[in-house]
Amino acid sequence: MKKHIYALGLGLLLVTACMSQQDTDEATSSEDDTTEEIRKGPPQRGGGSQEDRLAKQEEMYTTLGLSEEQKVKCRVIDTKYAEKMRVARRGERDAIKSTMDAKTTEISKILTVTQFAKYKELLAQRNEGRKGPPRH
Repeated sequence: MKKHIYALGLGLLLVTACMSQQDTDEATSSEDDTTEEIRKGPPQRGGGSQEDRLAKQEEMYTTLGLSEEQKVKCRVIDTKYAEKMRVARRGERDAIKSTMDAKTTEISKILTVTQFAKYKELLAQRNEGRKGPPRH
């Protein structure tokens, strides 16, 4: 009789151990998803993840009605100024403004007059959303 009780106890112990291991595996997998979301984090001031920025660029190109040739040229300019903007953000506001002005000047040479007017309008809308409360 004692052997049966010990065997039953051992079996119960093994089942409990297996069940708790299964729960831990499920918790770990959901924790990995949560950790990934945390790691990804909320969009940063610079426009979020690279995928988000590329999607916004493509959306702007579509809105402006750019040809494939114009899109390629704009992508080259965007890539060229991406690193310059990263460096400028570490400096003063004047560096950011001058970098943006230089980029806008280069883009103006690619776009038609109508496209460029729409481009400036889209930039103004984007910048309007970024402005925070006045600083004292």
